[in-house]
Amino acid sequence: MKISIIGPSAGGKSVLARKLCEKFSLPMLGLDRLWFRHGGTNANTTEQKQEINKKIRADIEQFVISNDNWVTEGTYSKIQLFIANKADTVILIKRPFLSRLFSHVLRVIKGKDRHPEVTKWQDLCFARTIFRRWRNGENKSIEELVGQFKGKTVVLKSFQDIDRYFDSLL
Repeated sequence: MKISIIGPSAGGKSVLARKLCEKFSLPMLGLDRLWFRHGGTNANTTEQKQEINKKIRADIEQFVISNDNWVTEGTYSKIQLFIANKADTVILIKRPFLSRLFSHVLRVIKGKDRHPEVTKWQDLCFARTIFRRWRNGENKSIEELVGQFKGKTVVLKSFQDIDRYFDSLL
């Protein structure tokens, strides 16, 4: 079982990945964790981001090659084709924008499943990034990517879809 979970920010990728990994004892690689581990911030220069992306790519390649089964979660266009080509299943979580935005803000306020690398304020301010990505057509670029893997893509549009999909694997 090799699964790549992708989709826009705050869609539920990490939640599904954790559930799959716990249920099937699979190793998980969260792409956001790699970004933070290698010093990624919004303040990085273009050159710094390029260096960080090289390190992320090396880590992902090592993870995918070193494990027979795995789950990755996160959408990084610079490496997603590599991951999706290696995956048996590509799961696209495509929840509506307002649902994602609300979920993110609620998660931050409750202090649940937050990124430990950022402060609560920084995490709350990420709502602007979610809005900006939505406004700039993040879904379109993800759809183009998924179009290359139609035969192995599952599209989930709500938390109910996510739960039904997970239950179908049991």
